[in-house]
Amino acid sequence: MTTFERISPEESLKIQALRAAGSSIDDIAVELNRSGNGIWLHLRRLAGLPTKTGKVRAKPLAPAVSPPPPTAVSVAAPPVAKRRKSRGLAKHQAGEVKCLGGCGKIFASPDRLRIRICPVCKHRHRQDALPTNYALHL
Repeated sequence: MTTFERISPEESLKIQALRAAGSSIDDIAVELNRSGNGIWLHLRRLAGLPTKTGKVRAKPLAPAVSPPPPTAVSVAAPPVAKRRKSRGLAKHQAGEVKCLGGCGKIFASPDRLRIRICPVCKHRHRQDALPTNYALHL
């Protein structure tokens, strides 16, 4: 079961300051150890924008006891776009993989995420295929 922790006024100020400084939502989420979707929703609420489309709450939310939120910050992209840091594997990584074509041998693949059949099995599969002039007559 997931527990949710509301964003405190101090965190709200920090979110707004980081966003105004040009940080991306993902960077803010990592810094505050929160989900990116939670940060995005919080910024939309502060800006007075709808957070859900097509859904209406049965009851309105109770007014918060905490002091009124600070002035809204635009959810638009920061003025200077930053390159996102690469997460995970690079697009094309060469490496050794196990052949999924039938032989099960380890071979050097130029792209181990997409090329998973060794050249020997690929050639064998092409040779075993039906000829191009073959037609099935029922």
